Amino acid sequence: MVSEKDARRFWAKVDKRGEEECWPWLGGRTGSGYGTFYLGGVMTGAHRFALELELGRPLLPKMDAAHEPVICHNKLCCNPAHLREATRRENALDREKDGTVNSGERHGSYTHPERVPRGEENGSARLANAEVVALLAIKGTMTLAAAGAIFGISRMQVSRIWRGINRA
Repeated sequence: MVSEKDARRFWAKVDKRGEEECWPWLGGRTGSGYGTFYLGGVMTGAHRFALELELGRPLLPKMDAAHEPVICHNKLCCNPAHLREATRRENALDREKDGTVNSGERHGSYTHPERVPRGEENGSARLANAEVVALLAIKGTMTLAAAGAIFGISRMQVSRIWRGINRA
């Protein structure tokens, strides 16, 4: 179980307000905007930990700490009155219903395309920018499979590059 010291350390990073208000997390955050709390060197969601403290037990396996739909849309809220234990599916449906899911045009890759690494800046890139230029230069002179064999990529990847779908 959680020590009193860890519980005090956690609540010291929460701006406790009125019982019906959101209690924002003041500590670290994930890239998606949720609060993070380290317990024994392991990171956990701040709102998840708040709910576990309220329940007096860890959440059940495969369960999330969900913000109550309609009541709370604040990712940093740690008010246990605004939280409930829910399945991943229930939590996803709540976000969809409330319009707080970041997908489609609201996804970060659309709202901040400058943050998405392109070309050789992308850690998954198989080709350097100069290799992509060379691959484009031989377009139409050989088969996709032959070009792929030269550059060590699949014929489908060659096709995507030649069609302009994947570019540096």
